[in-house]
Amino acid sequence: MDKLDRVYILHRELSSRRRPVTKARLAEAMGGCSVRTVHRTAKWMQDELHAPICFSPTGYFYDQHPSEPMFELPGLWFNEDELVALVGVQTLLQRAQPGLLDEYLAPIAKRIDQLLSRRGIGLPNWEHRIRIVQMAGRPAGSCFGAVADALARRQQILLRYRSRGDGVVSTRTVSPQRLTHYRENWYLDAWCHTKNALRTFSLDRIETTQTTDEPSFDVPKQRLDAALTTSFGIFAGEPTHEASLLFTARRAQWIADEQWHPQQQGERLADGRYRLRFPYHHSEELALDICRYGPDVLVEGPEKLREAVAERLKAAAALYE
Repeated sequence: MDKLDRVYILHRELSSRRRPVTKARLAEAMGGCSVRTVHRTAKWMQDELHAPICFSPTGYFYDQHPSEPMFELPGLWFNEDELVALVGVQTLLQRAQPGLLDEYLAPIAKRIDQLLSRRGIGLPNWEHRIRIVQMAGRPAGSCFGAVADALARRQQILLRYRSRGDGVVSTRTVSPQRLTHYRENWYLDAWCHTKNALRTFSLDRIETTQTTDEPSFDVPKQRLDAALTTSFGIFAGEPTHEASLLFTARRAQWIADEQWHPQQQGERLADGRYRLRFPYHHSEELALDICRYGPDVLVEGPEKLREAVAERLKAAAALYE
């Protein structure tokens, strides 16, 4: 363990506890080093980083008043495991959406590479060790950066949006609430001042954006989740129905391990079949998902959902007659 790791661990141990930490505990946390090494590390942090470390008969502690901001290490400090994890996350993001955040992540990636090299850790061809297969994902569009910037700065956006269903173009003033990555596509959850309601916008359908000087209106998280996450699908809405799906025994072994909704209820029947229940509001996306399983699933209810799935399956079968 090198000096940087010991500094990081000492800071972590002291900042996470209000009482003095014994030398023996710190020595163990720092890879079983000697008590003298613990003292040298603490002294170096005092002299070089101006860390408010105090010594007492019972151990070491940060001497800070509760009203003062917590002492933090300057610059970018990570241990080896965290650096490797960061590289993995960066690679996952680049593979999931190539080029999306290259402009913003490149400086960080360069710094991480330097830190890893300094510690003798090489990750050659790391990008080839993670494989992400995308199916039917759409590019985030050219407005991702502007939307993300307004989201971070909490500013309203004037956007031009083209509806996918009917192609109608509208101009909206919105307060961005959060970005959502759902089924390999990006969406913006926002308060639409034009409609005076919460709306979800597909980023690839946003044609232009203009950040305004108006501060963003913040929707409480509880209200945001209630409106957008309590039902099945991306365009959720508050639930108005409960779907009941009965899967064959052959398909049950997969369905039992899947999450269709956070509030779902599953039941394995004596004959091996599996019943799945969950709330929903809009049925179009749900009907499409159900049709993927063909003869391996039966819609028990509601009747309107059952009819919608049956009509889709009949129309599909008619294409092959």
